[in-house]
Amino acid sequence: MTNSGHQTRADVDRFSIATPNQRGRTTTTLNEINEAFVACAAGCERPVLDIGSAYGVASLAALATGATVIANDIDASMLRALQEQAPPQDRPRLRLLCASFPHEIDLPQGSLDAAHASNLFNFLRGEEIDAGLAKLHRWLAPGGRLFAISGTPWAANVSRFIPVYEARLSQGLRWPGECDALHDYADGPTAAELPEFLHLLDTATLGPALLRAGFEIEVLECFHRRHTPTYIAWDGRENVRFIARRPLDKAIDR
Repeated sequence: MTNSGHQTRADVDRFSIATPNQRGRTTTTLNEINEAFVACAAGCERPVLDIGSAYGVASLAALATGATVIANDIDASMLRALQEQAPPQDRPRLRLLCASFPHEIDLPQGSLDAAHASNLFNFLRGEEIDAGLAKLHRWLAPGGRLFAISGTPWAANVSRFIPVYEARLSQGLRWPGECDALHDYADGPTAAELPEFLHLLDTATLGPALLRAGFEIEVLECFHRRHTPTYIAWDGRENVRFIARRPLDKAIDR
C-alpha cells in the first residue's frame, strides 16, 4: 500500500489536468489502454470513436495515425481546444460530437471499427452503462473493438468506500460501486474536482455487463496504471481495463 498525504500540486499536475466540468482529471500522456486504442486505430478503415475525449490526448494520437476520429465530450470548450491542437492537415478526419453518452448519441449500425472510453464509465449509473454497451455493440462493425479504463474502489483516495463496496458485492448487487455521496468517502488533493456521484467499477461488474451486451472479452483485469499518483496508489488494483470485441458475423449455411 502506498499513500502520501503530502503530495504537492506540481506532483498532482505532472501527468493530468482538471476538467472544467467537475469530471475529475484528464491525462496529458497516453496510458496503457490509450496506447492500445491508438495502435488499433492505425489499422482502421472506418471511423473510431473516443467517448469522453476531454482535451484529446487519445483522439489526437489516433488522428496522427491516419484514422478518422469522432471525438465526443459533454464540454464544448474542451472539444474546441482539441480541434485547435489538431494539425490543419488532419482536421478533415476529425469530427467533434458534443453530446452526453449514451442517451444523446446515435450512430449508424456497424459504422465504427473501434471505440475508446477512458474513465468515462465511472460517471455513469449502471443502467447507463448497460445502455451504452448495447449501443456500442450496435455501432461497431463485426470484429470492432472497445477499449476502456475505469477507476476501482481499491484506490487510496476512496479506500473508505471499500467496505461498502465489498458488502454490496457479497449481497449480489449488480452495481455495488454506485456511490451517491462520494465526498463522504473521498479524500486527497483532487477530491473537490469530482462530482457527488461516482461509479467505482471492477472485473466483477464489467465482465457480466460486457457479456450481456454481446461482446467477446479479450482483456479484463485490474491493474496499476502507469503514472498512477501516490494519492491514488493502493494495492495494484486501482484501475480496471478491458478490450472487448463485437463478434464476427457467423456464416449463414444455405
